[in-house]
Amino acid sequence: PEEVWQLVVPGLPDPFPPLKSLETHATNLPAPPRLIGREAEIAALHDLLDDEGTKLVTLTGPGGVGKTSLALAAAREALEAFPDGAFLVALAGLEDAGLLLPEIAAVLGVREGGGLTLEESLLAFLGNKRLLLILDNLEQLRPFEAAAAVVARILTMRVLATSRAPLRLRAEREWPVAPLSVPDPEAEFASAADLARLEEVPAVALFVDRARMARPAWQLTTGNATAVAAICSRLDGLPLAIELAAARIRVHSPAELVRRLSDALDLLERRDGDRPNRQQTLRATIAWSHALLSFEHQAAFRRLGIFSGGFTLEAAETLVRDAPDPWIDALDAIAILVEHSLLHTEEDAAGETRYTMLETVRAFALDELAAANEADAIGTLVVAWAIALAEEADRHALTPASAEWVTRLEREHDNLRTALGLAIANDPNDAGLRLSRLMWLLWETRGHFTEGRAWFERALAAAPDAPPRLRAVALDGLGSLSWLQGDLGAAATTLEASLALWRTLHDPNALVAAFTNLGTVRELQGAFDRAVALQEEAVALARVHSEPLRVANALNNLATAVWNTGDLPRAIALLEESAAIKRREGNRQGLAVSLNNLAMLMVDTGDTPRAIAYLEETLAIDRELGNPSGIADSLGNLASMLAATDAPRSAALDAEALALRRDLGDRLSIAFSLESIATTAGRAGFAAPGVLLFGAAERLRETIEAPIPPTEVERHQAGVG
Repeated sequence: PEEVWQLVVPGLPDPFPPLKSLETHATNLPAPPRLIGREAEIAALHDLLDDEGTKLVTLTGPGGVGKTSLALAAAREALEAFPDGAFLVALAGLEDAGLLLPEIAAVLGVREGGGLTLEESLLAFLGNKRLLLILDNLEQLRPFEAAAAVVARILTMRVLATSRAPLRLRAEREWPVAPLSVPDPEAEFASAADLARLEEVPAVALFVDRARMARPAWQLTTGNATAVAAICSRLDGLPLAIELAAARIRVHSPAELVRRLSDALDLLERRDGDRPNRQQTLRATIAWSHALLSFEHQAAFRRLGIFSGGFTLEAAETLVRDAPDPWIDALDAIAILVEHSLLHTEEDAAGETRYTMLETVRAFALDELAAANEADAIGTLVVAWAIALAEEADRHALTPASAEWVTRLEREHDNLRTALGLAIANDPNDAGLRLSRLMWLLWETRGHFTEGRAWFERALAAAPDAPPRLRAVALDGLGSLSWLQGDLGAAATTLEASLALWRTLHDPNALVAAFTNLGTVRELQGAFDRAVALQEEAVALARVHSEPLRVANALNNLATAVWNTGDLPRAIALLEESAAIKRREGNRQGLAVSLNNLAMLMVDTGDTPRAIAYLEETLAIDRELGNPSGIADSLGNLASMLAATDAPRSAALDAEALALRRDLGDRLSIAFSLESIATTAGRAGFAAPGVLLFGAAERLRETIEAPIPPTEVERHQAGVG
């Protein structure tokens, strides 16, 4: 935060409007670049976005014309009109239209689960929110029609898109983005007044600004004005082309730039037989800038283009170090590429510097990579980099640093997707399955269930003859994500296949996990005898071969299965042993789970005060850990216990729990919340709303095939009665 002072002069107005600070709004918009020559368009777009009748505005135009910069500037200007925030979804690293919805959900922090589809979770989150979404670089998603269909389904919020082509939707308002206006290249600039008028021309103003960034002492003069005007005119007013040219002011005068640019563009004209269009002009400008690099820096440029989501210096060093030319210095190469405006720097949320290529520049780099016959070798290096990164994150999965590593994986998600696609295509029986398994941590923790299932299915289909261990792990991941989505039938089928493989591999810890996971799914399906048998096997095996926390988790899961058979004393004993181990081992999150289960068992034994004490401790732990799912469970359970003695507090707790569960998209838990609120409503004398809520919960349970557990039947019937 910066302290801002206001100068008040006697006799002049002293009220000022609120500062337009990004920090006062929910947003992920990057720091604003200096945008030149677009003031009228920004104002007009602001008015359009503020219009209640506007649903979708698409900025169209060729690459390099400045669509992204204009969209971001317009979004920042319109922030006041969107109290629920403005959010950028950068699609430069994606090609599959099927990833558009998961990417939007990830940016907005929407998770799926409990049987609610990702789209349902997203629409429920949006509700009546007044929110602006900026979708950047839509044109590269394939199939394009599928991407347009996704946009059509989310138009409950305002969407500002950038694309080289319109989406062709009924609600769309297309806004063609024109290049910056250019001066007359034949005009004469002999006076200070001529220079002042010239510098007011948007294309020239941009050139002058970027040239001064490259060389602060540089000035527009009567001696170089004609050359500057020629440069801007020759480049058709394309902002990216002008920026690339202006960056060369460090080493070339404007007159030299005119000559060199003309040579590059004339070559293109001779090849094509007519004057190139703007897209060809931009490509020739990039090629000219690229040709000025040394051999080593050209190699670094094309290889770094493999990164689809930007990259860190560490990642670049890994790629360059292991490439065929290990003598290339990554830091030196990056510095040169930044100087040439072929790379841009930005600071991520963690304060780490990342380097990015504009998508038009990256497309050129990838063409150069293919032309150099290096695509396969560099692709292999990127896969190795991704596996090493994901393995390091996996080693921290059960440590206090887990959240930090998951966040790092999230920042590299686009690059990990690129690597996974290459791994499945080129090494499906090993790297494809290994990297899928390692990315499971990210997909499960951050709620990318739909995307994760799609990758696991793709990896497994590509590797039918892979080693059994790799297939078993991938099946575990697929089954787990299916379970988290509430698709219990698919989860059970997949986990049964996984268990069959693990039985042949003699890996005790993996087998314990397989028993536990399948047992929990069978319990949710109501197959309690099968669930108890599986959890008994898990506990017996864990006691012999596993560390204490695995034993504690197995005991907890066995307890819930036994509880559903009606054996309360044994269930309590199992849970107390589980909680004692977790408390001793300092496993706070696991302790909260066991205490929560103990609380509900205490209710069944009639010991309500002890149950409330357990839940109060559970809620405190969950709030300390910032665990929204755990907080919701604790709130809901505490609400049900207080319903008979403190209805107002019970209702408030249930309301908070339901809001969290809606945000999480946990459909099964939403059913529990609805039933609890219905019970409270009935006790307070509001029978009709209570009946409606019980009906809604029952329909929800039917949809996700999750019947009321036997342990809850009596309580449920009492509420309905």
